[in-house]
Amino acid sequence: MFLQDDGTIALARYAVRPGPGEGVGPQDVFGFERPTDAVIQAFRTHDLMLVASDPAPFGSADPELSGDARFRNRLDMGDWRFRLNIGLGSTATEFRNVLIVKTCCGKLRDRLANPTTWTAPQAFIGEPDRITALSVWLQAFFSTATTRGRDPFDPDPLYKYFVDTVLDDPEWTGFVALNVTLDAMESLPDSLRRYGADFAAKGFTAHHFGASFGAPTGPLTSTFGLIDDTLSDPVSPPTTWLTSQNGQPGPATPGTAVVLKARFENSALADFSMGLREEDDGG
Repeated sequence: MFLQDDGTIALARYAVRPGPGEGVGPQDVFGFERPTDAVIQAFRTHDLMLVASDPAPFGSADPELSGDARFRNRLDMGDWRFRLNIGLGSTATEFRNVLIVKTCCGKLRDRLANPTTWTAPQAFIGEPDRITALSVWLQAFFSTATTRGRDPFDPDPLYKYFVDTVLDDPEWTGFVALNVTLDAMESLPDSLRRYGADFAAKGFTAHHFGASFGAPTGPLTSTFGLIDDTLSDPVSPPTTWLTSQNGQPGPATPGTAVVLKARFENSALADFSMGLREEDDGG
């Protein structure tokens, strides 16, 4: 976590990948520009344990607005783009686009099971019943991930870092966004954008993305994330799989995308597979 000279609170620096001919500017951070008093007070806390599902304290994420508090909500990893709209799509019992920032010691799993340890939860979540509902949801979300990552018969390596480090390493500090709604046409790299419409009707979800906090100097490169999204049903499983080649998705082939699994570490794609269902011939 970094405090910029202009007062911006950066959860990740060099978050926006510049396009051709573009340079990296001081605004290319994932964080809070001209932060509100609530955000400033929270980040002055020595042992920060911020859990947020209400976007109001963070200001607008609209890049066209200026002068007021703004949440710079875009984080690029390789050719993939992640964007967090805090709280968007949440209901009374189901939560989406949850932001967590941790600088304190102790397992994140344990901290999130005890809302009394959270930083100003009513300011960033709402009334006590809302805070309790979010804690219950978080525990269920983590339980599902743990079952996937530590299945004694078939552990899923995609969840290993999230479970072993983010959830259960008491020394881990960083930020993580959970159950994040993405725009497939924006998020997918150019080579896979032809499949964006396949996910558009249902919605496109990242299980999580975030960054581990390192030294207070130098770039923060330890970003990570996981997309594990399935549109298929047991009756019609994928018939073809695309995998990664030299750290990049393999060439696009005809078909409808029904499964996408992409794991990111250190700002780059680490594992990738996409399941396609063969297009019928119109018969």
